[in-house]
Amino acid sequence: MLLSIVNYINLSVAKAATREKEIAIQKVSGASRRSLTVQFLTETTLISFFAAITGLIIAWILLPGFSRFMNVNRSLGFSAFILLMIIPGVLLLGFVTGIYPAFMMSSHKITDIFTKRSLHGNRGLFLRYILIVFQFSVSMILISSTFLINKQVSFLKNKDPGIRTEKVIYAKLPFQIMRGSKEIFRDKVLELPDVQNVSFSSIVFGKIENLNSQEINGRVASFASIWVDAEFIDLYDLRLSRGRFFSKDFSSDVNTTALINESALKEFDSEDPFRIRIRVPGGEAKVVGIIRDFNFKSLHSRIEPLVIVFLPGQAGYVNIRIAGYDPRLTLNEIGKIWNDLAPGFPFSYQYLDSSLEKLYGNDERMGNAIMYFSLIAILIATIGILSLSLLICEKRIKEMGIHKINGATSWNLLLLMNKDFMLILLAAFVIACPVSWYAMHNWLERFAYKTSIGIWIYLASGFLVFMVTLTMVSWQNWRFAKRNPVDALRYE
Repeated sequence: MLLSIVNYINLSVAKAATREKEIAIQKVSGASRRSLTVQFLTETTLISFFAAITGLIIAWILLPGFSRFMNVNRSLGFSAFILLMIIPGVLLLGFVTGIYPAFMMSSHKITDIFTKRSLHGNRGLFLRYILIVFQFSVSMILISSTFLINKQVSFLKNKDPGIRTEKVIYAKLPFQIMRGSKEIFRDKVLELPDVQNVSFSSIVFGKIENLNSQEINGRVASFASIWVDAEFIDLYDLRLSRGRFFSKDFSSDVNTTALINESALKEFDSEDPFRIRIRVPGGEAKVVGIIRDFNFKSLHSRIEPLVIVFLPGQAGYVNIRIAGYDPRLTLNEIGKIWNDLAPGFPFSYQYLDSSLEKLYGNDERMGNAIMYFSLIAILIATIGILSLSLLICEKRIKEMGIHKINGATSWNLLLLMNKDFMLILLAAFVIACPVSWYAMHNWLERFAYKTSIGIWIYLASGFLVFMVTLTMVSWQNWRFAKRNPVDALRYE
């Protein structure tokens, strides 16, 4: 909306010269400055009113698709409240957009108009340049933000979490299997040729949110916990740092042993971690091993303390690692085994790596949304600059004719006409870079693991805006530069 307001102000001020006679005749006929101001504000308000109607229709058409794109549920109801809210919005927009052009045009003196003095001094020209710089600065900021957000999301998706998550599916177990058929399900699934591992756990990675707290060595320590069976270690290829893994080969390990990660070791602050006891349902579990840190949640946050307890009876999820290039047949066979043991409960599974990627869905949608906003911003800015360049060309057509008569080529004129726009784009680039860096630096602070802000992001955004703008403006200026100078000077 700001970009559109800037466009309107720029074009209104630039077009004021074509309304000089109208203003002069009205003033001669007795029109006051106040009545002229009201007239121009009324024109702007009417434009805002019809724009609001058009905008509502477009929003009503596009909102369902936009809601799906942003993964939200929104609807546009044309209630009396909405319509009443639009009225003050239209009036405010009309006033904000039209107040400067109305004030500027109504202030023209009749003598200045009739003596053809310049009605647009350096101050007005300077203001227009500032507004154009603002437009292109916004466009460059949005484009560079899009590049960086997409780079960060790609970095998160491709970062090694420290465990093997590829080709792992998981599903929540129905009570028929949980009640006493887990081992039967495991044995039958392991008979399938493309199944490598089957493990049961109380929760799956990416969904471990609940924090436990317990007094250890005189201080309250917080940690996340997950209850698993022994096969969980091999399935996810956990890496041992100290001690040993728990094992089903030792009957005394069941329900009484646990592993902690390196972050938990720091949190517990114990000289001898193997003396630590973790409260579990029905008793305590002693720490027998320390595993290396890995990311079990979103990379927005740092690795939290984690306790993995050997409690196979408390598992409510199944984790299955599948080999082979085409797992569809294997998944169909697993579904048949599932339906035999739990009829009426469909085999609803998800891939773990896809599930983890969904943790960054909001960031990805934000990047896509800003990308579309960037395109809209460039479109609005380009429309404004094209219209303004057309008016500038019309005002300088005699100047171009004189240059051509004195030997200037069309290329010389093109460079002359484009020089101001090149300076504008350069100024916008200088302003956009620090603003974009500051905004994106603050956004990256949301993440514990973040990519770097490379200079290529700003160079690419500036180059893109530069090429789009200069190409369209040059095309228009070239048309004027190729015109016969006689057409511009025949009446002089």
